Amino acid sequence: MTSPAYVVSALIVSSLGTGYYSAIRSFVTSLVEKDEIGLLYSVIGMIDSVGTLVATPLVTIAFSFGVRRGGLLMGLPFFVVGALFAICGVVTWSLGVGKEEKEDVGVGEYEDDTLQSS
Repeated sequence: MTSPAYVVSALIVSSLGTGYYSAIRSFVTSLVEKDEIGLLYSVIGMIDSVGTLVATPLVTIAFSFGVRRGGLLMGLPFFVVGALFAICGVVTWSLGVGKEEKEDVGVGEYEDDTLQSS
């Protein structure tokens, strides 16, 4: 039933996400100071571990429930994962990362008075 075209297309789609985790980690690393990178990686590791501990049983339960009930509920694990991502998105958005107010420095103005030439 599975043709080589399906396998090749699935491999192509799967390989598109291969570097995503490294790219996002690199981007987030560029947003913090050099002395805070270790703390950032520790927090990322902890969140990754807690996420795995929470999501694995939930998706397993949703999958077994969906298989038992059949029909449209076969897609229940995808809805559970979508809901978990939505919850994480709301939590991240509510944290207010990057909402620090900065003064705009106009043309000809300086942030530091020592740089001004009288």
